[in-house]
Amino acid sequence: VAASGGPLVYEPVIAFLHVVRRGRRPAAFLALLHTSGELRVSPGHLVFVWTAAGFRAKTASALQVGDLLMDALGQPSRVLAIRHDASTSGMFAPLTPSGTLVVDGIAASSYANAPGLHIPHGAFHALFLPVRAFYVLGLAQAKTVQALGWSDEHAEVDELHPWVHFLKEHLHLDKLLSHPHR
Repeated sequence: VAASGGPLVYEPVIAFLHVVRRGRRPAAFLALLHTSGELRVSPGHLVFVWTAAGFRAKTASALQVGDLLMDALGQPSRVLAIRHDASTSGMFAPLTPSGTLVVDGIAASSYANAPGLHIPHGAFHALFLPVRAFYVLGLAQAKTVQALGWSDEHAEVDELHPWVHFLKEHLHLDKLLSHPHR
């Protein structure tokens, strides 16, 4: 997990924003082969890339061969190939206090964009302040996948965190942000 401006440090997982367990039906993901290994991630997930101005978050589906990912040691790792793949193992979107984590050895955001949306990491992080505040104040406890009953490999699960559900279903944030601004 990336600390602000400092070395990478461990942080606890305080919630799961989205859990997809397909059981026997495969879930699609991108497999990004890079100089340090392979990153498996959903197309909308934000990952950190090196640019001339430092590093920034970029949606995985927008990555191109040659982009420089930030690895767990804070070093660049060049994208060598991108392929579409699928797995029955499922996918999990853990939330940490900083909103960052290491996935397959690469620094990534806890957040992912829905199709058609381009919300920056910082805006997502501000949007999820209530979830992080509940955890810091001791009003909510982090739960493991097993404690949530999502560990049965044959169970069909596609569940959103209650805050994500509220933003999507009640505030219609996905529709609001996907309309062109006039």
